[in-house]
Amino acid sequence: NYDILVFDDGQYINLRRLEKLGISKNDIIEYCDTVYKLVEDDEYFTIHSIKELNVTSKLDELGFDDFFFANILAMSQKFQYTQVFGNLVLYKGQAEKGISKKSFILSLISKYTDVDIDQFKDDCFEIYGVQIPEKNEITSAISGTEFYYDEIMDKIYRNKSFYYSEF
Repeated sequence: NYDILVFDDGQYINLRRLEKLGISKNDIIEYCDTVYKLVEDDEYFTIHSIKELNVTSKLDELGFDDFFFANILAMSQKFQYTQVFGNLVLYKGQAEKGISKKSFILSLISKYTDVDIDQFKDDCFEIYGVQIPEKNEITSAISGTEFYYDEIMDKIYRNKSFYYSEF
């Protein structure tokens, strides 16, 4: 209920202290509502990825980093969330089976007809701030799906039809 907020790993601040700094519970709820309105339905996002939306809030005056804002959104009950490679990834929508590292990767890969593994890793970092440490994290996520991975080209295709169409 936002009486106690986490602002860094293992670091907490209570609402009374924020109120002394001019921040109310309504300011926190307003921030969550603003993000909710700006993010598309059924979309994964991180604080890093929504920076292009230029979300501004009275909370910015506190000088806290992305960790604080991500945790506020995660606790808002408006979004589902999970940890992916040390980053809090949020989802706007209702995923029946919940969200996971695998569902995050699959959602991002589905935006491509084909993509080089290194390019995909670079895009994940640039857009979401998520550093995928090893390519096997990606190849294991697509295992058992329609996606096709070509080891020689080190490339993922939406399915085998797209793979064959390239030749």
